[in-house]
Amino acid sequence: MSPTETTDRTAAAFKALGEPTRLRILALLARRPHYGEELAGILGLRPATVSHHLGLLRSAVLVHARRDSPYVLYHLDFDRLTRLAEQLVEIRGLHRQLDLPSEAELSAQLLAEFLDQEGQLRELPTERRSRTVVLRWAAQQLETGRLYPERELRLALLQIFGRPDELRQALLQAGWLQRSGLVYRRLEEVEIT
Repeated sequence: MSPTETTDRTAAAFKALGEPTRLRILALLARRPHYGEELAGILGLRPATVSHHLGLLRSAVLVHARRDSPYVLYHLDFDRLTRLAEQLVEIRGLHRQLDLPSEAELSAQLLAEFLDQEGQLRELPTERRSRTVVLRWAAQQLETGRLYPERELRLALLQIFGRPDELRQALLQAGWLQRSGLVYRRLEEVEIT
């Protein structure tokens, strides 16, 4: 790449960074990849507005997108930011300066949308991030490593959700439960993606 191309590319990147909403998006992506709809919800913006900002960040090669049908998952190009400026290397902490909610706060807000007044699940979400948060919570209601006979597990899950067989299947698929014959065991933490 020629010096002019490098300068133009760098100027385009800094121009893309020169808007508060795009800085908030970068701060959120610095913690983990997000879906566009998720970013719109966190920032309280219309999806079209977030899509516009993500397009500018992608043009500046600061953000990459991966289709995760039917959604698009956006992630930050840390190497690109590191090369742009030393101060941007500290972007992982930018969310604190911008007063954005922590991951725990976001998860709690999301979970609250799916719990009734008695603390029981109203439904199992279909959207990936919501489902992951809800299943993590449901798994945490079970004792780690304890062996649950099928009937006992069903009763425990019934306290969490009115359709215990559906919840059991979801926990098995997500890797939170392991089955051995008619006995189940809650596994340790699994990684949220």
